[in-house]
Amino acid sequence: MDIIERFRELWRVSYRCAIGPVVGVSLGENEASAVAENAVTALMARHPEKLPEQAAASSEILKDSRVRALTKVAEVRSAMGDDEQFRTPGHRPYEKNPNLCRVRKRDKDGAFTDAEWGKLPPIFEPLGFAALHRKGVQGEDAKDLFSEAFAGLAKGRKRDGVAPVEQVTVFEELVPVFSTMLSNRVIDWARKMRSLKNQPNIGTSMEEMEERAGTAGQVADPASMGSMAETEMSFEDIFEECRDLLTELEWRVVYEIYVSREFTRGQLIEQDEITESMGLPPGTSEAKRRRHLNSHLESALAKLQRALCND
Repeated sequence: MDIIERFRELWRVSYRCAIGPVVGVSLGENEASAVAENAVTALMARHPEKLPEQAAASSEILKDSRVRALTKVAEVRSAMGDDEQFRTPGHRPYEKNPNLCRVRKRDKDGAFTDAEWGKLPPIFEPLGFAALHRKGVQGEDAKDLFSEAFAGLAKGRKRDGVAPVEQVTVFEELVPVFSTMLSNRVIDWARKMRSLKNQPNIGTSMEEMEERAGTAGQVADPASMGSMAETEMSFEDIFEECRDLLTELEWRVVYEIYVSREFTRGQLIEQDEITESMGLPPGTSEAKRRRHLNSHLESALAKLQRALCND
């Protein structure tokens, strides 16, 4: 890939990110184009001598583009006094966005007591309890887990006292934040249920508990969370966490097939640089090139799965 095509690809990566920086937010074409242009210019300024390799450059520009796009949304909403600006048409899991500035306004005692905070439970309760019920968490357990996760939105970090609700740029980001917090509590709950099952003299109610915890190990699967599926890690998060685990070729095929989706596997094996990177000589059969590509891809995914599951 020559340098001009690399810049075009990075612009496309940035543009696609800017168009939809978070679920529920959509920029227009002009705004997204401006974000992409600025992000590519900034990337060049940070690396005047040589651009990073493709996966690293893509991770960097995705992170920068998301920040720029969400900052743009927040600025326009503030200037217009309209928190509905840039909401994705047709995406209405709840009626209206609360005013984020007021939601995270603290009183003299440091608590979030503005009336706007009271708009959060009606938004998160349907999403949260639906996800809990799908995982077999019912009754008082569901109420407790929801309450713990919701309270966590206002709980400051130990190192700086900043609460999750204060870390987001636009309100829509709170949905995946809350989803992740709730998922973590479900996992802890399921572990406790399994631990109780292994204790002696528990009684017949353990059968019910085991059934309720049945598929709890799958809770981290974003696809299983329905409308709460925004728990999915972004490519840049995965890249930063697992940067050294994969080879440059492995990152390349993962990125091309699952992130940019610019090329199919069949198209990738037609590229000479991919064939050379796999250590295959010119003229290697298509079947062999495809087998090697699949092997590199499976190896990369297995490494990522082990690393992320261990975390």
